[in-house]
Amino acid sequence: MTRAWFTMLILGLILGGAVAQTTAPWGFCLRPVLPEVDVPTVTAAARLTEMERDGRRVSLRELNLAGRVAEHVTAGATLRQTHAHGRSVSTRYQADGWRAWVALCSVTPGEDLAEPGLFILLDYLRDAADIRYRTATTLFAAEPDVISYGGQAAMVLTNGRWSGHLRAGLYATELLGDTLTVVLLGGGWEAPCTEMLTLEAALTGFRDDFQGRHYDAELALGLRYAPSPRTMLALSGRYYPRGLPLAGAGLSPAAHIGAVYQTSATAGLMHDAVATLTLEGSLAF
Repeated sequence: MTRAWFTMLILGLILGGAVAQTTAPWGFCLRPVLPEVDVPTVTAAARLTEMERDGRRVSLRELNLAGRVAEHVTAGATLRQTHAHGRSVSTRYQADGWRAWVALCSVTPGEDLAEPGLFILLDYLRDAADIRYRTATTLFAAEPDVISYGGQAAMVLTNGRWSGHLRAGLYATELLGDTLTVVLLGGGWEAPCTEMLTLEAALTGFRDDFQGRHYDAELALGLRYAPSPRTMLALSGRYYPRGLPLAGAGLSPAAHIGAVYQTSATAGLMHDAVATLTLEGSLAF
């Protein structure tokens, strides 16, 4: 799974969808923060998330397949690969994992604010990590697993050409036999800029019980290009002023391991301000 492969896939999605133009569908700004909750039949998506700071680099590659399994019910699975290194390439973190989820549109939103809709998401994620780093006198190695599971509910609203959501969620995440709880609250908004471009923004707050603390925030900004009902290309950025939350975000397993092991490849993800950039392309069949 190389960067060239991702580039070719995304270019193919753009060229394949350029023949048809229509208004980009509403997503209620859930795309930056939740899996696809409403797909026509089957959707395949590729995502590449990158960050680099002070010689440290983190990359997350995801392949997702989602489909409608019943009326108002969508399910999906994601393959994940995370790579990180510290200032020295001998200090590294790698993880292979997967994610499975089910989304239910229990109430379909109406055409105005007086008719909100309701989405419910159940989520399970597992990453198998490989940590290697050197100190002045020794080489440290560990292969921990991170398991995260939980759910979210989102109330979605529409008003003319824009739409938005309010959401809340609860996650448990396990590492080395210890379990911590993460609570999140957030909201988002989106509006079409043109027939094919949609601007989206979301703000989420997180609280966990790791060592008695811990509040985090995520600001997501994105631009979605939908040249046809079946193709989409999105570029989004995320900013975490207090570090990554330990559950509920794509790189949360790496942040959780950094918090516990204090390895320089990932420890800063929890404590320092972090900005990431994500490129995503999807094709509906």
